[in-house]
Amino acid sequence: MRLFPILRLRGFYLFLKSFLSVLDSLDASPPIDPYVFNTTQFVLNRDAPITVEKLSEMHQMRHRMLQVFRHDVTRAWEIERDAGITVIFESESTTQFKGDDVQVKVAEMNTWELKRVSWGRLRLTEARCWMDPSAVQKRANEFFGNK
Repeated sequence: MRLFPILRLRGFYLFLKSFLSVLDSLDASPPIDPYVFNTTQFVLNRDAPITVEKLSEMHQMRHRMLQVFRHDVTRAWEIERDAGITVIFESESTTQFKGDDVQVKVAEMNTWELKRVSWGRLRLTEARCWMDPSAVQKRANEFFGNK
């Protein structure tokens, strides 16, 4: 994961850096609990929200199928709120299937709602991502269709 250099100056940098590492992890069960609430929702495009439990299933699938998955943040903004921060960021995701030599890159736009908890720590209440998954789906069909 690479972060845009200016993020190091922002208060949300540490959360973004550490949580993206967990979110992008290829471990079957990365330690996500310190970063989220049990009610946190993840929304992709206009799909129905998924829960933290469903996110766990996605991590297990990534663990089985991928050799590379990451987000490189190119630009980010924060909006301070009384109870937390809204983070808006552009990123590029990179996906590579196990045994494949092709990496697929996809532009994404994200908004995260973060709530302040004890000791100034932040926790995610909602994550929204807008992206076109067709390039990854196409590569999956090409790569796995030949096996």
